[in-house]
Amino acid sequence: MAQVDERGGTTHPVRPVDDTSSPALAAPVRQILNYVGGRFVQGDTGFDDVNPVDDSVIAHVHEAGAGLVDQAVRSARSALAGPYGRSTAAERVRMLRTAADVIERRFDELVDAEVGDTASAGGHLALWAAAAAPAPGLVGTVALAPVADLGAADRAALGDGAVRDFLGGSPDGRPDLDPVRLNTPDTPVLIVHGERDAIVPVAQAHRYRQAHPRTEIDVVPGAAHFSLIDPLGPAWKTVRDRLLTMT
Repeated sequence: MAQVDERGGTTHPVRPVDDTSSPALAAPVRQILNYVGGRFVQGDTGFDDVNPVDDSVIAHVHEAGAGLVDQAVRSARSALAGPYGRSTAAERVRMLRTAADVIERRFDELVDAEVGDTASAGGHLALWAAAAAPAPGLVGTVALAPVADLGAADRAALGDGAVRDFLGGSPDGRPDLDPVRLNTPDTPVLIVHGERDAIVPVAQAHRYRQAHPRTEIDVVPGAAHFSLIDPLGPAWKTVRDRLLTMT
């Protein structure tokens, strides 16, 4: 079986796999494949998805090259010309609800995958956006275990140099991205931090409050870094309740 790159006229092999089960469950390393034309297929190239916390390989991700993307577009156009394109709005709603049911059924798996892939609650971005690019109608910001002082995090070598990897150099050269150096947000800021966070110490939250005294900090007893983004864990109740206080 081959796929045709319409722009260059070249052909690329498409290696189909068993499309009756999810490739994410394959052993020994999970394979994240492309879903094209009703089946999972490998790409010409790929990369290992590495957990940034412990450097373990979460899965091998197959990249979609230009030819595979073209094939996906052709497949989508064919679907519009077939039964799907002739389906009614009610039938499409039923399809979406079926997909939603699957997401709910596999919710725990999706959470595990997302946490392992990103290892971040986006706390730094939340603080930066609150000061530098607040959304219209923003009523407040809840930041979860943020790296709020990039300079201090760099000096402490948090994440084995993650700050310099992120910035491409010293944080002294990018004060515009460092929450402690930005203006105090116009709306309330709450930082929720785990008491036993060994990845981003709670001292980061206190440094932010030193720079922006109106900041409120809620330290969750016994909670580690990832506890705050685990909807099934006890720390999530604190996060949820504090989010509700902002609305």
